[in-house]
Amino acid sequence: MPRKTAFLQSLRSLLLVLRQHILPWWISEEKTLAWLGMITLIVLSLLSVYVAVIFNNWSRDFYNTIEQKNLDAFLHQVVIFIPLFLLLLVDFCSRSYLTAWLSFRWRRWSTVQLQNRWLSNKNFYKIPLLGKEMDNPDQRISQDVREVCYGTIAILLSFFREGVNFITFSIILWNLSRAFDFKIANLTLHIPGLLVWMAILYSLIGTIFIFKIGGPIIDLDRIQEKREANFRYGLMRIFERREEIATLGGEAVEEEFLQGTFLELTKNYYQILKRQIYINLFQNFYRNASMFVPLFLVGPLYFKNIITMGVLMQAQGMFGEVNMSLSSLMTEFNTIAGALASLKRLIAFHSLMETSHRPVRDLMASNNELYISSLTIRTPSNQKIWISPEVSLKSGDRKILMAPSGTGKTSFLRVISGIYPYVDGGLITLTQEAMIIPQRPYMPVGTLRQCLFYPTLESNLATQDITEERLLSLMKNTFLEHLIPLLHQRDDYQNRLSLGEQQRINFLRVLLQKPRWIFMDEPFSQLNKEYIQSLLHLLTNTLSSSGIFIVSHQEIVGFEKIPLPQDSSL
Repeated sequence: MPRKTAFLQSLRSLLLVLRQHILPWWISEEKTLAWLGMITLIVLSLLSVYVAVIFNNWSRDFYNTIEQKNLDAFLHQVVIFIPLFLLLLVDFCSRSYLTAWLSFRWRRWSTVQLQNRWLSNKNFYKIPLLGKEMDNPDQRISQDVREVCYGTIAILLSFFREGVNFITFSIILWNLSRAFDFKIANLTLHIPGLLVWMAILYSLIGTIFIFKIGGPIIDLDRIQEKREANFRYGLMRIFERREEIATLGGEAVEEEFLQGTFLELTKNYYQILKRQIYINLFQNFYRNASMFVPLFLVGPLYFKNIITMGVLMQAQGMFGEVNMSLSSLMTEFNTIAGALASLKRLIAFHSLMETSHRPVRDLMASNNELYISSLTIRTPSNQKIWISPEVSLKSGDRKILMAPSGTGKTSFLRVISGIYPYVDGGLITLTQEAMIIPQRPYMPVGTLRQCLFYPTLESNLATQDITEERLLSLMKNTFLEHLIPLLHQRDDYQNRLSLGEQQRINFLRVLLQKPRWIFMDEPFSQLNKEYIQSLLHLLTNTLSSSGIFIVSHQEIVGFEKIPLPQDSSL
């Protein structure tokens, strides 16, 4: 019963993998292209088998001319070889190109689907927040999708071609094997299909050995990918925070961290290298030995003049073809291992996103007033962080929330934005016309103009009723006039601009978007008093009908301070 249950579970897992990770592209809007490309590859694979049969027959005739020392016949076979070789070359190049092209189309479609799923419903933020281990999502999307798409098509085509190859050459080899009679003492043995049975036995032994030797490499490869990604992340983090590290003089600490990360990577790599050496040694032995097995078996028949050299070489070639077909699991082991490891990572990545396909909180529209009842905000481990005050914000209201650092003010804004799930309390009513400015400014890679209009897509900028003169005027009023020459220049402005410049850009974004409700978390922590007064005056006068809610350590003249509940400090 346990064995039957395990089999059923494995079958269900296989069907789930096929339905969620393999079949979607083949039944998508690109299904016509997908199936047309695959059918073309199947036809080319059949053609390659047919050409291989012709080439095998040519090999028999070619070696017969050598044995007979017939120069004219030899030259004739050379002339036949040239177009035959060109046909083989064209077939190989065509299959290689079409396989790569079809695999890339599948990868492109799958990448778009996966990255959309990762970015939708704020999965990219919620998964780590929910305590789920998200193992290098950039690598899952960029590398594992590629490995699965390329590997799946390569493996399927290989198995199909080798299956047809096995059937075709087994029939020829079986017929050829009928001529092989062996005498042991006074006993004559007639073994039908001797070479076919030997090829099956030989490949079976090889496949068992290769999976025994190389099986652990699948998990080792998965671990190695994770540790490689951790090392790259460490290097990337140093580059992104280079100013802080250089200023603090933290090079020794960072170097120690990188050395530790690379040491873990090295230990696992040596395990992979050891396994790979075993695999390569066995594969090399197996491949070279397969050239001599048929010669050892039927060589005595040649010396007894029962068969010609051409037949001997043909038997060797056909044995190699049959054996190669049966050994496709072994020869494609590295591809299979890589694809399986990538597929395992993709399945785990998909399962994480499936668990967060629910809204964190229900948001309901209200055009006149925004009301947020008192909420109890908790940590993921269910410990209380803060009991927030009641907030009632009407059009034109100016309110400020002040509380000691670390109490949970930023988490309160995360709850309002709908990205923080660890909260209980009343219902939030919020319109889609709200704009929430986080404490840490964000500048996407692109032109400065794209940074100013973020998060509006560049393709939607034309629909914005904002003239170039209006944009330049706002840049001057927000003390960003010196950046005007960079408007159409692409750069990494997150690292190029100062924090003060980035905070002023946040104000400019609000003025461009003109939201009904505005929430800002510590929006002027890096600005001097002159800038703060000018920007607040510009904001409140330009968006006079908008409700503005600011979280800050500094009091603001003209802003109503929200009273904290007596039990808000926990």
